[in-house]
Amino acid sequence: MSFYKSIVINETTTAYFWEITEDFNVLFRQVTLKDISLARLEKMKSESHQKGFLAVRMLLQHIGYSDFDLYYDEFGKPHLKNTKEELHISISHSFDFSSICISKSKPIGIDIEIVKPKILKIAPRFMDISHLKDLSEPDKIRKATIIWE
Repeated sequence: MSFYKSIVINETTTAYFWEITEDFNVLFRQVTLKDISLARLEKMKSESHQKGFLAVRMLLQHIGYSDFDLYYDEFGKPHLKNTKEELHISISHSFDFSSICISKSKPIGIDIEIVKPKILKIAPRFMDISHLKDLSEPDKIRKATIIWE
């Protein structure tokens, strides 16, 4: 089991992280998937993406939910059902980590990403790059990644 950590953001919001150290078969054997999720998993071409998908389900199980509690609306936004109170959930996975963030109070979002130089090529699409002026290359990469998120 590779539960990595949880971060309490405030009294109503917590983020959970799974470090993906298992191979695909280990993850697959440890989760129970509904038919629609199994079909979605089978369509994924990348093993890395498959493992991220399964690790999200491992996180759900770790905190007392399952794939059967998760559904997506017509816009692709995830939701949890079978809860006594409305919960807001956001999901992300990137390379060796998967994460979910759950809030009892308001919609939230989480996005994990590896800090890498490639971000500077797309930075003009989502930010005013003048904010990167006079920074060292590592600081430009870090700042652009934080703004992206």
